[in-house]
Amino acid sequence: MTVYAEDGAAVKAMVYVMTAEHDAPAIPSRQYYGGIAEGFRSNGILTDTLEAALDETYSKIEKQEVFTNGLHTSGRA
Repeated sequence: MTVYAEDGAAVKAMVYVMTAEHDAPAIPSRQYYGGIAEGFRSNGILTDTLEAALDETYSKIEKQEVFTNGLHTSGRA
C-alpha cells in the first residue's frame, strides 16, 4: 500500500488494520512485541512510538478495568 509521509512523500508500506470486532485493547505477547520492535530497529525506526503505544495500551486496560470492576485490579500502580 502507498502511504504519505508528513512531507508528502509517497512511501510503500505494509499496514495492519484491526477490525471493529477486535478493537478492545490487549497486551501483546513478548514474542509478538519483540518481533515488531526488531522490525522497527531493522528498518532504522526508533522504538519510542512503539513503547508509547504499549504504555497507552496498559493505560486503556487499566481504565477499562476500573470502569468495569469499579476498582483498580491490574496490579500496576
